[in-house]
Amino acid sequence: MPIFRIFMMAMALLSALPAHSRPPFFRQGRIRYDLLDNHLYGTYIYPNELEPQKARPFLIRSGRGLYISVGTERSFLGFGQSKSSHLLMVDKDPFAVMFNRINIALLKMATSQEDYLELRRTEDIRLWKSHPNWTKLSESERRLLLGKICSHCKPNFSHWSIAMNYNYKFEALHKISSGKQQVIGGYLIKSFHRGNYLSDPIAFKKLSQAAKEGRMVAMQIDLSNRTAVSTLLQSLEESGLDISVLDFSNLWDTWFRDKFTFTDLVRSFDKLANPDTLLLSTVDYERRPFPRWMYVGTKFRFLRKNPKLYFNDEYMKIFRTRPDKAVGFKGRMWVGHQVSSACDDELIDEEEED
Repeated sequence: MPIFRIFMMAMALLSALPAHSRPPFFRQGRIRYDLLDNHLYGTYIYPNELEPQKARPFLIRSGRGLYISVGTERSFLGFGQSKSSHLLMVDKDPFAVMFNRINIALLKMATSQEDYLELRRTEDIRLWKSHPNWTKLSESERRLLLGKICSHCKPNFSHWSIAMNYNYKFEALHKISSGKQQVIGGYLIKSFHRGNYLSDPIAFKKLSQAAKEGRMVAMQIDLSNRTAVSTLLQSLEESGLDISVLDFSNLWDTWFRDKFTFTDLVRSFDKLANPDTLLLSTVDYERRPFPRWMYVGTKFRFLRKNPKLYFNDEYMKIFRTRPDKAVGFKGRMWVGHQVSSACDDELIDEEEED
């Protein structure tokens, strides 16, 4: 029997299970506004990696399985360029989780790319409620689209609509996708050219199908917390899905708790990762007037042979301070950055050394 048919039969059986019988991976849980001990709610929901196609050289080498990512649009953009079959978005920010769940719901509802764009950009919530597929959403999804994340917050629709229509970063994502040179923040760049599911019909189809088939999940998890990560790993193990990509962005540059470092986070996934699991990170090598990013990636087969790497602070700062010297490490570390205008930066040969 073809592998695809086996996979679809497994997904059908899983969807038929009652909620309490499903693996915890498929239980998104409610969004906790009070989970954080800081005030940075909604700080990072806006897209600022202007050339996501720079990650394409890595992502086209990913396998089928689970794409685990942090953030909002960067997760959808990365998954759309990969060969992964499932997407798990994790973030500790309740507004980021809300954004991702709303986007999944709209992808589920939309009948076409044009329909999705209309649902995405509308400033009238009645367009959502009157959509022919509104009743096909779950009760929790409809509550999310109509409700509020907390008692003193604006309605979720207001947060979404304001971001989609009045934020210049989302404007770049929506409108600057022709590939023509554009000036943003003083830089001559190609904003969101290629790899953009809003304009790429192939990427959109991939995301749309994944959303409709229940292969997208957004969860509120603090990856700097050892206990939360342990719970996540248990859920992932029970799901039985292979991990295709660990897209941790710039978490390596983030404050971790209780002596739990980014290296510890990556190592904690070692048991579930296979040799071809891709670890992907970003490095901002210029922050003003607009952030510029490069992508750094490698596979676990290399990390296991070089345990001192794991993208620790000292190693990653090399890329931040000297992007012009960001080259491969013994033929195993791949680098893509935004210095050149080419889509596929040169890759270091990944063949095994004798």
